[in-house]
Amino acid sequence: MCTEPEPSTFQTLVDWLNKNSGAIQAASTVVLVAITGWYAMLTKRLASTAREQLDDARTMRTEQLQERSAQLNVVLTRLQDSLLNLPTQSVSPRQIDQVLTNYDELQRSLASLGQGLPEEVSKDLETILKSLRALKQVTTTGLRLSPDAANEPPIALLNLKETTARVLEYLATP
Repeated sequence: MCTEPEPSTFQTLVDWLNKNSGAIQAASTVVLVAITGWYAMLTKRLASTAREQLDDARTMRTEQLQERSAQLNVVLTRLQDSLLNLPTQSVSPRQIDQVLTNYDELQRSLASLGQGLPEEVSKDLETILKSLRALKQVTTTGLRLSPDAANEPPIALLNLKETTARVLEYLATP
């Protein structure tokens, strides 16, 4: 009585896999499609969230620039109003000192408000700050400003007026 050994469980499983390979391949393809679809949906959500965050950051940046521009506009308008009161022929240190009564605050405001603005405006603000420093030096030395003087302060005053007007014009354009 020779009986054949019973096939092992492993052998039975292998035989079943061989017989049903097409069904197994189809089932694994369906699972792979489901996983790929889920991955694509997650990627789409992630991209959408990133886009929303970027839009929020852009909006916030635009609002900050608009606010900074409005503040800069106020500061420069006040400065320009003060400059328009100065005579063009001859300016005394006392008159300049009256314009620059809040010199330190004006310098800090212009330096901080100029950050993040276009390079052209930042350069103009640097010119304004240099002109203000030159004019402040005139008030400490007591020199008199006149158009035909050989020193630079009259040029500083003209630069200040011109550059302030240019930046205000830039800020006025949308």
